[in-house]
Amino acid sequence: MPSPNLVPVKAHITPEEKETLKDHAKSLNLTVSSFVRRVVTGQNLPSTQHHKEIRDLVKVSADLARLGNLFKLALDDEDFNELQKKEGLDALSVMEEINQSRKLLKQTIKEIRRV
Repeated sequence: MPSPNLVPVKAHITPEEKETLKDHAKSLNLTVSSFVRRVVTGQNLPSTQHHKEIRDLVKVSADLARLGNLFKLALDDEDFNELQKKEGLDALSVMEEINQSRKLLKQTIKEIRRV
């Protein structure tokens, strides 16, 4: 539903141009209205590369979350705790590094979305 603060602008284009317009808007994950508004007002259009970068970072973040969950399971395992003491491993610091990496990824995703 359009905002009450917006006014319609009309333009006459060919059916082929309309299809091209729809295709461009869809490829940028925008509505036709948003696409036209950005083009007409001279705003930057989102890059399709940003979508791929964000998708890749989200996948990495999900992998890190799964890794963190595995570490949590390992901490509940008595054999792992004994091995950790014997080998001098510190799973809690590894989990903290995983969490820090996920926070950094989330911040990077936010910055990419702003561009």
